Amino acid sequence: MPPHEKELVLVTGATGFIGAAVTLELVKRGYRVLATARSVAKVNAFIARHPSVAEWVSWAIVPDMAAPQAFDTAVTGVDYIMHVASPVHRSWRSFQMDSVDPAVKGTLNVLESAAKEPTVKRVVITSSMAAVVTHSLNPRVGYTYTDKDWSPLLPGDVTEEGDPAYVLSKKMAEQGAWEFVDTRKPQFTLTTFCPPLVFGPPMQPIDNMSRLNTSADEIWKLMNGSCRTVPPTIVPVWIDVRDVAKMHVAALSNPHAANQRYITAGGTYSNSQIAHILGKAYPTLVSRGLIPPSDNEPPQAQFESDSSKAMRDFGGEWIGFEQSVRDTADMLLELEKQTK
Repeated sequence: MPPHEKELVLVTGATGFIGAAVTLELVKRGYRVLATARSVAKVNAFIARHPSVAEWVSWAIVPDMAAPQAFDTAVTGVDYIMHVASPVHRSWRSFQMDSVDPAVKGTLNVLESAAKEPTVKRVVITSSMAAVVTHSLNPRVGYTYTDKDWSPLLPGDVTEEGDPAYVLSKKMAEQGAWEFVDTRKPQFTLTTFCPPLVFGPPMQPIDNMSRLNTSADEIWKLMNGSCRTVPPTIVPVWIDVRDVAKMHVAALSNPHAANQRYITAGGTYSNSQIAHILGKAYPTLVSRGLIPPSDNEPPQAQFESDSSKAMRDFGGEWIGFEQSVRDTADMLLELEKQTK
C-alpha cells in the first residue's frame, strides 16, 4: 500500500498547467486527491486525458473561487490543501475585478475554509517569482533576490491597458496568506512556492493549440512558423513543471517546509537558446523554415535568485533546460496531431 494512500489532498485549479502536474504527482506518490474545477466540462476533459488516475481523483465544482464560502464543502475531511488556482487574464474589464480580487479573495477563501476544518494540517500555495521581483520595474542589477524579498509593484503601478495585473495579484494574494497565518494562527502550517516562468510538458486538457499555457505557447511559436526571427526574452528565469510538482508534494510531509517561502528558479535561459535546441532536435522543421535561425545567445542575467533553501529542503537534481524544451516540444507535436 502506498504510504499516503489514506491521506486526502484538495487541489484547486487541477485542470490548469501546474495544477494538472501537481495532481498527477500526488497520485503517483499514493495520495488521494479531491480536485476542483470550474465546470463539469473541464472535469470530463481531464478524465479523458488521464483515465488511469480516475479512481484516485474525485472532483468538486467551484465555479467562482472568490465567492464567499466557495471551499467550505470541498475542505471537509481533507488532510492537506494545494492552492494552485489563480486567474490569468490577457485582457480584463478591470484589473481589480478580473485579476486581483479573484486571486486575493480566492486565497483567503481557501484559508478561511481550512481554518474551519480541524483535519487540515498544511496548506501549500503556488505563488510566483513575480511576487519577489518584477522584471518590468528594473530589477536591481547584481543583486541576489531571496525569499525575504517582495516585488515593489503597487496598485498604482497597474493600469487598465495592460500593465502586470497578474504580478500584483500574485503578490497581494501571497502577502494576504502570510498575514492570515500571522494574525489568525490557524491549526495548519503554510508553505508558499515562488517559481519563475514554468516550462515542461503540458499535462492539462488541451483541445486547441491556440489555448496553450504561456511557456508552451512560447516554444510552440518558435517551432510552427509563427516567428520569422527569435523574439526577445521577457522573463529569462525558468524551472520545469515536473520539479515544481515534486516540491509541492514533498512539502506536504517535510517538517522543514512548515511556514516557509521558497524561490524555485532552475536557471536562466533565452529564446535564442530555445530556438537552437529546437533546431538541433528537429532538423526537418528547420528545413521547412518553421524554426527561426538562432545564434544561441545566452541569457542576459540582470540579477541572481537564491534557490538554495528549496534545494536544501527538497534535494534532488532539477531537470535541465534542454531536456525540458525537448520534452515539451515532443508533447506539443503529439498534441497537434490529437487536436487536428
